[in-house]
Amino acid sequence: MIFHAKDIWHGAKRFSREKYNRNVRQQILTELCRIPRIQGIPVFLGIVDNTKYAENNPDKTPKERAIEGHCLAYSNCVCLVDSFMKEHCHEDELVTLVLENNNQAKSAIRKVQDYLADPGLIDFLGNHEMVRFLAISKVVDVPHFVEKADSPIMQIADACAFVFSRHLAGKSDVDDLAAEIRPQLILPFPEGGVGLG
Repeated sequence: MIFHAKDIWHGAKRFSREKYNRNVRQQILTELCRIPRIQGIPVFLGIVDNTKYAENNPDKTPKERAIEGHCLAYSNCVCLVDSFMKEHCHEDELVTLVLENNNQAKSAIRKVQDYLADPGLIDFLGNHEMVRFLAISKVVDVPHFVEKADSPIMQIADACAFVFSRHLAGKSDVDDLAAEIRPQLILPFPEGGVGLG
């Protein structure tokens, strides 16, 4: 069965309200959100405020802003993953990232990863706070794109993204779900480095 967090939450499609009451749907989401903690899977979030990004880029089309926002969020995630690998994993360990297929942003995301691995980006950015995460060296190979239906881990990532999207929007109705994920959330520390939230 394919789990789409939004459908479970709203009682839509396969998870219709007629078939699954609110309590059952809540329990399904809770179980999905517990998997990272139970399995010891770190959760990385790349966050972009789309409203602010649109305000700061009024000359761009909505499609351009969506692609660029996706790339910014991806670059945040890649830098956190790479930093986490450098600090917490064996020096010989490497990682390849798997993303949900997004035909609009696919080619741009592949370019972003190349830029992040380029040591020249450090000079270009100067004093920007992202410099401490560059150049990435643990994230290797091109990002691999899969359909959510073909990857159970994508369905867990979808649940985490849905919960934190609502949480960051100030919706308290997901606080219990966010609390299930939070122990596995990897955040940048202000003084440098990354670790569990």
